Amino acid sequence: MKSKYTISIFSLLFIFIFVSCPNFNSKSYCFYFDEETFEKNCQKWQAKNIKNYSFKWSLSSLDTREDEIRGITIVSGGASSVELSYDEAYYTGESPNPAPPSEDGWNYIDSIEKAIATIKSSVDFGKKACSSGLMKYYNVSITYNGSYSFPMVFKESFSVNSEWDGFNSDGLVLTVYDFTML
Repeated sequence: MKSKYTISIFSLLFIFIFVSCPNFNSKSYCFYFDEETFEKNCQKWQAKNIKNYSFKWSLSSLDTREDEIRGITIVSGGASSVELSYDEAYYTGESPNPAPPSEDGWNYIDSIEKAIATIKSSVDFGKKACSSGLMKYYNVSITYNGSYSFPMVFKESFSVNSEWDGFNSDGLVLTVYDFTML
């Protein structure tokens, strides 16, 4: 009797481990992003219809700050201006360093909407990379502004299945701070 009980417990334990272990079901484990909360907060931000505001922001890799871009953005009446600060020696555009930020680039945050679009683009890429097997995992965490609902801190971390452009794990951090209504 004790033997049957022990075998039953081990069988149930094995089934539980097999079903819940990320190594057995890597595609569902690979990607984590709370899309529902993200969409709800973006809708709240858009519903406020704020047209005149300013904020500071920074964008960098998760593992290093040598690629950090800092900006001060002012949005007024649909037009925006951005003052940038970054290490020009790093942003040469020559491999392996990226091109410097430009107005049409993903790393040029000229509005809260552009910050949201940058997050969506990163998440879409992570989702595709996980489903194709390129990434081992992709995780996103977002902290939202309590008053205006826009993303204040976006952190993504990921690990790839093989070396990719000189690295196998990294991430991105976008921080929006000192938001002011004008």
